[in-house]
Amino acid sequence: MIARAYRLSGRQPSAVIGLSLPPEIRASARAAAYPETETPLRLLFVGRAEARKGFDALLGAVAILAEEQARGTLPAFRLDLVGVPPEAVPPDLSEAARQRIHARGRIDGARLAQAYAEAHAVLAPSRYESFGLVYQEAMAYGRPVVACAEDASARAFVGAPSAGPLAQAATGPALADALRPLLRDPALRRAYAARALAAAGQFDRASLARETLALYQAARGA
Repeated sequence: MIARAYRLSGRQPSAVIGLSLPPEIRASARAAAYPETETPLRLLFVGRAEARKGFDALLGAVAILAEEQARGTLPAFRLDLVGVPPEAVPPDLSEAARQRIHARGRIDGARLAQAYAEAHAVLAPSRYESFGLVYQEAMAYGRPVVACAEDASARAFVGAPSAGPLAQAATGPALADALRPLLRDPALRRAYAARALAAAGQFDRASLARETLALYQAARGA
């Protein structure tokens, strides 16, 4: 019915055009060198304590890895939860996991920039994102992104350029499997960081303007 109303016929040109970060944020991100200090490894989650963001999988993975770290099989790590108030952390979460979590609630832009700059990796195990601003922000800072293959945006913007490992499912064990090698291997972290920074260039305003203009030109020629 819509096709008849608008006299559409055949396949129409289409494309996914991303968002772009403000220039001042990109400038701040470029100035943030990758952390030299290795202990403890700083992990960062930016989002809400909800299933769509994979918060349950995140806590499940931390519980698994915290027990392993307590046994000495993983290096020390801590997880900053930005956007998550302390009361959103379940009371039945293991003590080992709770000791490694810092729920910071909502913070201002300056403190968010500092959180990204201090992070060794950003955890974003969303089941679905309309685009995934946190992927873009993390990659602008050159931080590896640990995401979930269930999300199409993660597959396109994180998995395709290999900016970080993708968990095969939004579950605690799958996310732990994706994160474990990153915790153990400094060279792997830096390799992902370099690819994340390189891929972040696709999100500047000039490149997105070119993509938008190309789409209009393709539509005119269809």
